[in-house]
Amino acid sequence: MVLGEFSCKILLNLCGYVWPAYQCFKAIEQGQSDAIRDWCIYWFMLALFTTAERILDMFAWWLPMYYTAKVAFVIYLWHPKTRGAISLYTHTVQPLLRQNEALIDQYFEGGKAWAFDALASNFRWLMALVQSKATMAILQLQQMKGQGGNEGHSAASSQGWSSAQQAVQAAVNALKSQTSTPPAKTD
Repeated sequence: MVLGEFSCKILLNLCGYVWPAYQCFKAIEQGQSDAIRDWCIYWFMLALFTTAERILDMFAWWLPMYYTAKVAFVIYLWHPKTRGAISLYTHTVQPLLRQNEALIDQYFEGGKAWAFDALASNFRWLMALVQSKATMAILQLQQMKGQGGNEGHSAASSQGWSSAQQAVQAAVNALKSQTSTPPAKTD
């Protein structure tokens, strides 16, 4: 049977996620620690497959039986007779990860630092945007007030306007101080 993309996605969801998730639930509920470990290995290998699949789909979608092979591979990973996930993990992935664990940890640390720096710079940009929009809103409100938008209001209403202006100005000043101060570097 040759599968198309749509039927492959349905079967991958059923065979790769729904059935294994239910089996994992049963192992957890019955306290089967060996089965739980096996299912953890399956989910780990499925995560690797899913990551590789995103790249493979761009290049190999045209190959005959490609979608059928994907479904067959996912079934191979969890099927009790093949125990493919455990076999691949034990003989290939685990030794590779153990051998390169320090290097992988180093890359992840570098990635975390890069992500923090990117987040911090985007946060500063976002705060500058909020500051400029708040300033424009204050200016527009002041123009409206100057054009008689406050006619017929009591003195208490005018006092409330002044308090609101002061609060917004304090918020703008706080944003200015946050955006002009660079974030502290962590080692």
